[in-house]
Amino acid sequence: SCAQQGAGLCNVRLAMQPDASARNVVACDLEANSVKSGEEGHAHSVTRFGATMELVVTQLGTGVLLLPFCFSQADIICSVLVVGIVGAVASSRAALLAECFDIAEASCSMKKVSFIDFARSALGKCGEAAVSFSISGTLFSVSLAYLMLWGELLASLHPWQGLSLFWSEVVWKAIAAAFLLATSFMKGMSEMQWMGTVGTLATLLVIVVIVSAAIMHISEEVHPVSLAPRSDSALLGSITTFCYSYGAIMTLPTVAQDMQDRAKDLKPAVYHSHALSTGLYVLIGVVAYLGFGDDVQKDVLDTLRPGHKALWLCGVGFILLHLVMAAPVFVQVVIGSVEERLPARAWIAVTCRVAIVSAIFLLACAPITIFADFVAIVPATGVTLNCFMWPALIYLGLMRNLHGGFKLAVREAPGKFLFDAIVMVLAISAMVLGTKAGIQHLIVDLREASH
Repeated sequence: SCAQQGAGLCNVRLAMQPDASARNVVACDLEANSVKSGEEGHAHSVTRFGATMELVVTQLGTGVLLLPFCFSQADIICSVLVVGIVGAVASSRAALLAECFDIAEASCSMKKVSFIDFARSALGKCGEAAVSFSISGTLFSVSLAYLMLWGELLASLHPWQGLSLFWSEVVWKAIAAAFLLATSFMKGMSEMQWMGTVGTLATLLVIVVIVSAAIMHISEEVHPVSLAPRSDSALLGSITTFCYSYGAIMTLPTVAQDMQDRAKDLKPAVYHSHALSTGLYVLIGVVAYLGFGDDVQKDVLDTLRPGHKALWLCGVGFILLHLVMAAPVFVQVVIGSVEERLPARAWIAVTCRVAIVSAIFLLACAPITIFADFVAIVPATGVTLNCFMWPALIYLGLMRNLHGGFKLAVREAPGKFLFDAIVMVLAISAMVLGTKAGIQHLIVDLREASH
């Protein structure tokens, strides 16, 4: 039976005990760990709508700026099919991770089980550390990409007098870093629900701006549509960018731990967020490609600037609002992952947050920072790993513990495990080939910039 959870986090160790009548059952041995504040005194106030918005704002963001170019590279038919498939699989993976919470709670008769608890029980201490590092590292890189974009957009809007474009970007990035540091002291996702909602609305307005400009172009001129990918490299690079646009699973553990009724509301929030995102991705990709044709730029907002200055300004303003709302959510997850492993002292928490935000700022100020190429190489690869690999491995580990062995677990649902294995193989292939294509595109862009 499960011991009562005390103050602080509890580490769950799942041990198999033989049952004379049927099969093995899972018993929970909970050890109180005097690390940090755990469930006791922690507010769980995230609603289904709030969770949906926080998941949507994680994935419905800067990816929309890159999708029209990807549609032009991969052809419109392939793009629609790939986005639909990637969205459906990503939704199933996020739902699988939500199911892992249910399995762990049912096994332990506990009201709340943390992500670290069941990840450690499924994959061991090293496996849990790898999952946490992968998710927090990817969100760190996404925050870095956001800071790059923040500097690029604001420097294009208002370059500082007497400074070069590079140093103007640095100043704007420093202002953004100060904001990130201030918001890093907010108390978890419960306080950040409104930020997810505002960030999602801002992205929706960006989509409205881009679609409006594209429709204006369609009324003036009909562009030819490509029905075949430009090249294998272009198709592969587009797939990784599509995967980058489905990163809700990275904030799902943090959101789940702050929910009012996780068992009832988490899976619906997962399905709603992915369905909304997929529909909007197809809309903006198809309409923008039809409107701008092969003239579409890697960042679609750059396509608007020459002929639609007012719409371009609106798009930049709304995407900046999204960055302001979404980046703190990502940084909060990174900080939480690191602080879980540190002593609970005020000065350590402050030092940790200052160090993380400072590292993001310094890396964002590197001389070579091309937002679109960076996304295709680093965050996109991490998102693919987190969304399509880890949920299946964690689920397999939990089921192995539940049934007393890997073979017994597979026999219970062979079709499900076969599907998981196929998804993981395809995800590994997409990561390797997509990263290679992204590096090739970066080299080409650097050569063009040097000329």
